[in-house]
Amino acid sequence: MKVDRCTGPVIPIISWAPIFQHPGGAGTHAKHDPLNRNRPVCHNQAILSGREFTLDGNLNELGRLVEEVARFCGENELAGEIEFDLNLAMEELFANAIRHGGCEGVKDAVRVRLERRGEGVRAEFCDRGREFDPTNLPQPDVTAPLAKRPVGGLGLHLVRQIMRDIEYRRAEGWNRVTMLRPIGTEETG
Repeated sequence: MKVDRCTGPVIPIISWAPIFQHPGGAGTHAKHDPLNRNRPVCHNQAILSGREFTLDGNLNELGRLVEEVARFCGENELAGEIEFDLNLAMEELFANAIRHGGCEGVKDAVRVRLERRGEGVRAEFCDRGREFDPTNLPQPDVTAPLAKRPVGGLGLHLVRQIMRDIEYRRAEGWNRVTMLRPIGTEETG
């Protein structure tokens, strides 16, 4: 059994097909990996099951996004509420990348990775659009009268309400948003 810099053995739970290859090939240093694909998996962070896919910059890809999330949730016996929440978050980020981020018409514009972990579902959404950090967006005033509210921002507000541990970073032309959808014991099959 392999042991690395983690606190214990590396347990290969699932193999991921690489979606990012640095020109240097396999084994290149992690700093060249904008999606952080070469990180070690520690025994206390084992991935139970995962799904990874790429979408073109076209809103017609929303159907495929929904199918992939449904397949992931089915494989992991997750409740319909979790599937709904993951769809809401991924669809909002995807639509924003297309409509506002400059990804419209771009081949392989978005990469999504979903991982079932003990504490919940870890979602990673990466897009090749203009730099945009959704964690810096101010919270909307949902108590203001509708006529006085600015247009926009409510979709990302919803994402922040249902997802936890939202983090953003920009690396080598990619926006990378990682987040967690916690799972309670009543939300599994």
